[in-house]
Amino acid sequence: MKLEDDLCPTTVAELEEYGLDLRTINTLERELGCIYLDQLQVVTEAQVLAIPMVGPAMVACLRAALRNYLAGNMITLVVEVEPEASPRLARSSV
Repeated sequence: MKLEDDLCPTTVAELEEYGLDLRTINTLERELGCIYLDQLQVVTEAQVLAIPMVGPAMVACLRAALRNYLAGNMITLVVEVEPEASPRLARSSV
């Protein structure tokens, strides 16, 4: 799990597993062209804040996700669970 891993570079999208929301991932990919984490290393906070609709909260979430990634702390994601079948009411034949 190192940023300089050339065999299988980590994508920015993989930071979702470390707490980064999809809006931020999409913004980094679309506005800055950052697909891989090594591309993100050279991006400054000022560059991120210059993106429309981006503020300090998004920068803080990005930093937290990067810290989680470097520490190997994956975030447990909520997974949709199929609702259990409701018991059918027995009909009486009258």
